[in-house]
Amino acid sequence: MLNCICIQGRLTADPELKQVGDKNVCEFAIANNQVIGKASNGEKREIVGFFDIRVWGAQADACGQYLNKGRMVNITGELSQQRWEKEGKNHSRVVIIARNVIFLGGKGKKDDEDGPDEGDRFEAGV
Repeated sequence: MLNCICIQGRLTADPELKQVGDKNVCEFAIANNQVIGKASNGEKREIVGFFDIRVWGAQADACGQYLNKGRMVNITGELSQQRWEKEGKNHSRVVIIARNVIFLGGKGKKDDEDGPDEGDRFEAGV
């Protein structure tokens, strides 16, 4: 079965880096704006989607160190559905597991920091 996604968006908050077992994981969310046409007054109409991203390994370290709220990224990866029951109700959510993260639009947390440049790619070491 095919399961792949390619999406571009801006981080909605600073990423959260943590350790799970012996691997690092970085989690963040992006906002993806999609133009769907123009309103009668000529202004473009957009739909904004919000997507949770999870990155593992060395790529997680780079994301945690250099990404920040508002930074544009291009993500390729796969969808993962999580399901659980809480207080008798079933819940689910879909998370994007990133395989490649391309940093776009700026240098990251600090302009003078020696970090990845726009277009740098980080591949997952899952």
